[in-house]
Amino acid sequence: MSLPEPFQSLLSNPPALGELDGMQLWLLVASSASLMLHVIHFAALRPHGRAIGPVALGLVTAAGGSATTVLAHLVWDRRTTKENAWQHVLALTSLVLWGVAYAFTHVCPPQPDAFLRNLLVLRPAARLASIALAAASGTTLVAFGIDKWCAINDRWRIPEAVLLGLCLLGGTLGGMLGMLLFRHKIRSTEFAWGLPLILLSQLALLAYLVNAGTVNVWATSLGL
Repeated sequence: MSLPEPFQSLLSNPPALGELDGMQLWLLVASSASLMLHVIHFAALRPHGRAIGPVALGLVTAAGGSATTVLAHLVWDRRTTKENAWQHVLALTSLVLWGVAYAFTHVCPPQPDAFLRNLLVLRPAARLASIALAAASGTTLVAFGIDKWCAINDRWRIPEAVLLGLCLLGGTLGGMLGMLLFRHKIRSTEFAWGLPLILLSQLALLAYLVNAGTVNVWATSLGL
């Protein structure tokens, strides 16, 4: 599958520094700052038991440096644990949200008429998508319930990476319902703040894909 024409043009003929617009320049500066801070954090400070504060790392990530934050995590901090889960969630959701914002402004601007038309075309596939999302949310809800039971009875716990992964795969609503129903993970930043961010990023990405007609192409290719 080929990239959209604006992306092909950007890759084949990248703009010079003086040709960058405000958003591109901001993302370049934020990404450079994020890369610098994370290299210092992971390569220079952490081996000696020191670190840059999570607030500073989180701010530079959320401000537009998420691409290089994700890169730094892939190089130095791939395994998601309780200690780094919030930073991982923040980096991934920020990357999606900034990516969608860039795509809306530089690739395929919002087209209300096309958006509504694409939604109508997708109606036959909506039922299948609803079933898939309900299954994902149900599985996630059960996983939260099992983990709560394990926590109460001091049993083996479901890793946070698994719970967050289920939410990323479409079970966010089930995860949020599980938090409220079982009073579970409500004090954990990666869940209390992370799940709403995951849901927001999923909705933003879906809105862009529908606006651009990408979802229609996928549905047609699957015979839906």
